[in-house]
Amino acid sequence: MHKRTILIAIVAIVVVISSFVYFTLHNTFIVSVSLADDNIITSDGRGLYKHQVDGVWLEYESYFLIDVNSPRVVHVSFMDASWKDANLRFMPSRLPSSNYWMDLILQEKDQTGRYVDLFEMEVGEKDFLPELQIQIFFIDPSTSTIVGIDTIHEKGGFFTQFYNTTWINSTTAEPPQSLRDESRIELTRTREDTWVLDVDAWLVSYYGPHLYTGNMKDYVKLSLNLTINKKRAM
Repeated sequence: MHKRTILIAIVAIVVVISSFVYFTLHNTFIVSVSLADDNIITSDGRGLYKHQVDGVWLEYESYFLIDVNSPRVVHVSFMDASWKDANLRFMPSRLPSSNYWMDLILQEKDQTGRYVDLFEMEVGEKDFLPELQIQIFFIDPSTSTIVGIDTIHEKGGFFTQFYNTTWINSTTAEPPQSLRDESRIELTRTREDTWVLDVDAWLVSYYGPHLYTGNMKDYVKLSLNLTINKKRAM
């Protein structure tokens, strides 16, 4: 009888532990990101960007964030991109085509201004500008200097999302409507575990020694195709 009681207790403990492990793994996600070629922003050729692997950090609860840091980079062909100055005149590229660290955040607001969960989209659903909001920091790995905060924002300004949570004031919406009309930012849930971000858009780019004052800016048309894969561990 005593042995049977011990056996029952052992089985119960195993069941509890197994249930806990299953629950934990079922609610744990393996997330990776890939960048397609033939865009202004492409990968470094080292395969998938994975959370907490080789300097990559991903966040994917209601918004999406990718932080690419050493030893990983992205390649940005700035010299192949279109640029305009603050007066909307075409200009040469301000930055060289090179490898950069990158921080990108994607969020979405509904028509009431409330943030919504990107990952609650239905399969086949698409979201677009102006509800989608994007912000990209580019950092020169050789100097660890931010060379541009590239974004789209409304009149009044916006909070930067990386390094300094700082309000950049603006008396106008940026970029202006004429450039927005030539822009596309689209997020599609293509499968149960896959989202695709397609960008071909003019962004305002803030730069200079007083980066967070927003008093130095130009415009650059950037493109990328980014696939987010989010699978349960079990």
